[in-house]
Amino acid sequence: MPLFAQSPQAVVYYQQAETLFEQDKDTEALALLHKAIGDSPQYEQAILLRARCYVEMEQTERAIQDFKVLTRLSPKNSYYWLEKGTFLQQIGDYDNAENDYLEAYNLDSTKIEVLNALGELYQVTELYKDALKFLNKAVAIDSKTHETHYTRAWVYYETKRNDLALADIKVCEGLKKDDANTLRLKALCFLKQKKYEEVFKIFDGFADKKIKFVEEDFLYWGMAYYDKGDYKNALFYLEAPETPTLPDLPYYIGKAYFKQGNYKKSLEKLDSTLLMLKTKDVASMEGELSAPVYYDRAIVHQKVGKAKEANADLLQACYLTPEIAAQKDYDGESISLLGDALALLKPIKNTIDSICLKGYQDRAEALVLSGDVNRAWAEVKKCEDLDSLHARNAWLRAKIYIITGKYTEGLKELNKSEALPKGSSIEEIAYLRAIAYQELGEMPKAKQAIETAMKQNPQADIYKSLWADIAYESNNYTEATEAINQAIKSQPQNLGYYIQRAIYLQATANYEPAIKDCNKVIEAEPDNAEAYYQRGLAYKATKRYKEALADFQKVQQYAHNDAEINDLIRDVTGK
Repeated sequence: MPLFAQSPQAVVYYQQAETLFEQDKDTEALALLHKAIGDSPQYEQAILLRARCYVEMEQTERAIQDFKVLTRLSPKNSYYWLEKGTFLQQIGDYDNAENDYLEAYNLDSTKIEVLNALGELYQVTELYKDALKFLNKAVAIDSKTHETHYTRAWVYYETKRNDLALADIKVCEGLKKDDANTLRLKALCFLKQKKYEEVFKIFDGFADKKIKFVEEDFLYWGMAYYDKGDYKNALFYLEAPETPTLPDLPYYIGKAYFKQGNYKKSLEKLDSTLLMLKTKDVASMEGELSAPVYYDRAIVHQKVGKAKEANADLLQACYLTPEIAAQKDYDGESISLLGDALALLKPIKNTIDSICLKGYQDRAEALVLSGDVNRAWAEVKKCEDLDSLHARNAWLRAKIYIITGKYTEGLKELNKSEALPKGSSIEEIAYLRAIAYQELGEMPKAKQAIETAMKQNPQADIYKSLWADIAYESNNYTEATEAINQAIKSQPQNLGYYIQRAIYLQATANYEPAIKDCNKVIEAEPDNAEAYYQRGLAYKATKRYKEALADFQKVQQYAHNDAEINDLIRDVTGK
């Protein structure tokens, strides 16, 4: 809605908030924006600024809700889709960011900002072919955009096409002289080409160009000396930052000390690196980065005669990055490991294979949960290459089929998993069966399956929740309420269970307890649209139309064009 269509008071609130936001006074700005939007609920500029306030204040869910409101108010405005996608990318929600960028692209396929956003997203997510598709299109439209050439240079660097990367970097230097990030990428290209003197020349020139040094500069500088074999100078630059935040700094310091024969200091620094990475989770980026650290620490432990610790480190490395065991699809050249731990330690092959299989399986499951089905299938294929008769492989296939709506195929794979001797889990198979049968509308079979899962693990609240849902869909409302009560008792902090119970309570006309459950959710999450929706239904059923209208209008902020909500608002208005 254009600025002049707002109430005069709302405009005043907005203008005051804008000034405060520019002064980094986010809390004060937010208070005024609430007033502006309360006065004019469809005030798009105010909603956008409020979303930006929430971003700055790290109130992720509220920011997302405001961005959703904007895209519903003006679904043809590509800028709103772009802004929402940019925020989602910042918080690591790449799938939804991609969807929003593509919405913006469908609205305007020639907008350079949109093409660059898609190019950068695909570069970050390592979908380099897709990245080049959009970046090349951006260059064809406007060959003088620094951001486009810079992102494309990164894609070329990461795909080992250094000459093309340097060509784009040259264009960047012509468009934006002495840009620090461009120079850093140039240094990385020279580092990969082993042109160490060129790297030194770049960073030596930073002072003349009045470019402020950051941690990455000391890292790349030190890495160049390390790769050159000058470990003394490598340590000089790597240890320059007083309080490093990049895990690669202590990692390379540890490697340099190892090369100097100082194994005690080497272990200390490798330990520090792992503490900075904080996790052994195979599904996380930190887990992937930890693998070479464990691998190198295995070599250091072997050097100091700690065979038990060395073997434990090697197995952990193989679990986190199974490729490291076979040196398959593993870029050892860029990591420059300290040696061949497998040759030094000579572990039992069956043990390594077993650890690698678990690593691939856990990675596949994590990818399924994140919705990255294509990559999950690729990991399952690696599992099958290691052990084609392992039950968990069939279970993973089943999970992928079920999550993509192929329930019959999923059930067939669950039958295979159950029949295989290694790695079969009655509990996990039964839980997936229950989901598949529920989606197929076969409630007696779904109930039988979830009961089997609950016999294996009676304390699992997620099983109780599914049991409740199956009972509700079977019109057994009392049983559904009893089951969700048990889930709440196990996990009282799960707000979704209270909404679930509110739905069941309304089915038996227990409106007041349903309203109380919704109140509890709204108190904890003031922007929970589902809680307002369910409470609105309960208010409507008890003829409290004014309260119902307020709740449905709140839901309308998040679902502006939703036909059901609009019908409910018309139904309660004026009653």
